[in-house]
Amino acid sequence: MTNSVSLTGLRADIPLGFMAALGLWRILESSDEFSGIKMRWEEHRGTFIPVLVQGGLTEAELLTACLAHLEAWPEQALFEFRPSVKTTNNGDLRRWRDQFPAFDEWFAAFSVEGHGAADETKVSPLDMSFAAQMFPAGVVKVRTDLQKGHGKRGSSLTDRFREALIGPWLYRDNCHSRGWDASTLKEGAFTFKEPSPMPNSGVAAAVWLAVHSLPCFPCYVDHGRLRARGFATNKGTRLFKWPIWEPAISRQAALTMLGQTARYTRGDTSAAIGIRARGVSAIYSSERRNLTKYTFSLLAPERIL
Repeated sequence: MTNSVSLTGLRADIPLGFMAALGLWRILESSDEFSGIKMRWEEHRGTFIPVLVQGGLTEAELLTACLAHLEAWPEQALFEFRPSVKTTNNGDLRRWRDQFPAFDEWFAAFSVEGHGAADETKVSPLDMSFAAQMFPAGVVKVRTDLQKGHGKRGSSLTDRFREALIGPWLYRDNCHSRGWDASTLKEGAFTFKEPSPMPNSGVAAAVWLAVHSLPCFPCYVDHGRLRARGFATNKGTRLFKWPIWEPAISRQAALTMLGQTARYTRGDTSAAIGIRARGVSAIYSSERRNLTKYTFSLLAPERIL
């Protein structure tokens, strides 16, 4: 018997929602209990939501798995080793990698070695950290705040993960969304006001899950330029594109689809026919924008297929 669980809190039209779905999927796959779990998407209230498919699957099991992973967190030492990828040079990156040889997929997600006299690494386009929102050190704080219950009086840890997965998102956590949810941008990103004293409004459990999707978007260098799975550049504009698919497929199949659909542009009729034949029902696109000297964000996405 095959069971399915619809994750009504993870909206496809928010980058953070899509990333959190992939992050949860990746976390579950690391456990023998959920080996081979598949995902599809279904329409829901004007957007799409992910549906996890596996025999005997229940919402309670998903929540228990989230809590167990948060407690165990195998990557903790990796994230605590250096506070910021952006201040890491090639030598630092090699030493960091030597310390944690089992985490190659995370290093590909963080950055790649740069070339030239500066000896600087090239960081992932999904790393939009700045000032106090350092990455990966900021992720350690997200975990600590979740465990200590910061941000929501009277809400249990289970409730907070249920909000992320099932919804609705109430945005009551003092948690930075790392540029993955444009609705949480502070007023200071657009005005003369200093954003630092302004409280954040986020969904910490969703951010936690989204962070664990980053290995799904490895970085590489092509003709001297930084590339990452899911990203394309159009006339100097960097775009993050992600597909929504109808059939229940494996995560590896989804990652292949993610790389292929990043090349799709609106109005390409022949490409659209081939993409739809592979089960893709929609593609979203979000521009990565430098709003100020220090503020970066993925803008509200548009559906291009």
